[in-house]
Amino acid sequence: MSTTDVPFITPAIVAAARQAAALDQRINGHKATDLTIKTNLYATAWAVDDDSDALLHYADGGILYCSPFRPVDDRMPAVIRASAERRHAAAEKLRILLAELPFNGEPLRIPLRAYAA
Repeated sequence: MSTTDVPFITPAIVAAARQAAALDQRINGHKATDLTIKTNLYATAWAVDDDSDALLHYADGGILYCSPFRPVDDRMPAVIRASAERRHAAAEKLRILLAELPFNGEPLRIPLRAYAA
């Protein structure tokens, strides 16, 4: 891969990724460093379908599989529904922003601390 194949990660993408990963709702969310959007099965696009998983990387080397694009379940308790709807809205925004980037055939690692929150 050459440097011309690396997509530019904008502040809007970083902000949407932070919100889609729901860092404010995770234990040690403040220690998360990156969110990796995997490629689809055929490596023809980034996996941003409703059932796609992403990887949340932590400073200590830990990795958490998360599903930022999963829709809000109607059966979800009201007490957590509002935060789930905010997460899903951010994921939808992230999906739109990623569609504007040229796909390079590789997973996309978004640095969550690249820009000030």
